[in-house]
Amino acid sequence: MPRPRTPNKQKALEGRHGAEEALKHEPKVERVDRLEPPIRLDRYAKAVWERAAPILDEVGYLTKIDLGLLAQYCVAFGLWLKTYKEWIREGRPALYKNPNGTMHEHPLIKVWRDAQKDAVSLGNQLGISPTARSKLGFEFSETIKNQRKYGTGDEKAPTEKEKPKPPPAVEETPESRFFPSGNA
Repeated sequence: MPRPRTPNKQKALEGRHGAEEALKHEPKVERVDRLEPPIRLDRYAKAVWERAAPILDEVGYLTKIDLGLLAQYCVAFGLWLKTYKEWIREGRPALYKNPNGTMHEHPLIKVWRDAQKDAVSLGNQLGISPTARSKLGFEFSETIKNQRKYGTGDEKAPTEKEKPKPPPAVEETPESRFFPSGNA
């Protein structure tokens, strides 16, 4: 498989010869004016949208033309979450016995794996993985860094008095980290 073409913006960040000139001739794409999730997304996909869209917008990478790609990423990641939750509910079976008695990989595992591959592929196009971000030259603002570190969108880090109190100790499970409602 051939290596993907390096975007002109990345070439300019790397200081390559002729990249600045190439950037002048690239088509201009409008930035997004509102970040509401599409109504067709289920609750899992909406949770992914609400986490990813503000960060992608903050770094200036999200444009109107990217919204469909972001929605596809959210659907794939949401399907992965839903399938994982269902697999947990069924007792984490690895194999499935079909009606004629032969054993096969459980169907949820295949759906789960396919959704994961789709989410990773789409996420790389959006710059969601660390490697993809480095290739695209993302720079996170202090707002995003503080949001990640302190759970706030403030421009500066909170003082000791302003820091939120830690929640009471609750046993953390994979379900509690991944699912909006907390029930698996």
